[in-house]
Amino acid sequence: MFVVVHPWLRKLHHDLVRPLLWPARDCQDLGQIPAPGELRQTLFDNEGNPIDAILLWRKLKEDAPADTDADDFEAALHVALAAARADNVAGVLALELAYESLKHRFCPEAGNLASTLNGEDT
Repeated sequence: MFVVVHPWLRKLHHDLVRPLLWPARDCQDLGQIPAPGELRQTLFDNEGNPIDAILLWRKLKEDAPADTDADDFEAALHVALAAARADNVAGVLALELAYESLKHRFCPEAGNLASTLNGEDT
């Protein structure tokens, strides 16, 4: 199953979600406890300058399609950032569910990203 993801969602995932999830996924996959501060990531804006995650989110949100309801995602982002500061892997990984929920509102036929990538239909 091939799903076309809205360009704004792709940018959100590429610039914000994926970089925040990588270190937490690595820790989970390797069964490791994160080193202090390991889950806190430096993000970059379009010019390659370091940017705070919330500020990046606000810039991305400005470009969201009209009527995008991303309040749940924003709340989950705040929780994930707090989890990263607390070195809490599961708390950071919860951001993926919020992204999936947001994506599903854009494209209900997309189903679950993990299932889609594994070639399964949901």
